[in-house]
Amino acid sequence: MTGLKIKIINVGSSGGLSAVKKGIADIAGVHLLDESGVYNIPFLERFGLKDAVLIKGYLREQGLIIRKDSKIKEFADIIKSRFINRNTGSGTRVMTDIMLKKIAEERGMSFEN
Repeated sequence: MTGLKIKIINVGSSGGLSAVKKGIADIAGVHLLDESGVYNIPFLERFGLKDAVLIKGYLREQGLIIRKDSKIKEFADIIKSRFINRNTGSGTRVMTDIMLKKIAEERGMSFEN
């Protein structure tokens, strides 16, 4: 026996940061993209985590799941489609909104997330 007690709770990045701040968790996996294009660091400040450090751990690849009969051939095509976005506050949602906003601006369209 190692004497270690491990409990895994799946709450997402924001929930993990809150748990670290409250002393409920010692470690939280985070993948949050700020609208500035910077990952994670702005959120340490926003959550008031002064006694925490960020350790880079992994990279991940983002993608879309699209029906075979879809007319979507590239990311910009989702502007013309019914699209289910990720939950507000998730890193993937922020990244998607940033990309969609840029595409909308290039096409002279308004963007509301």
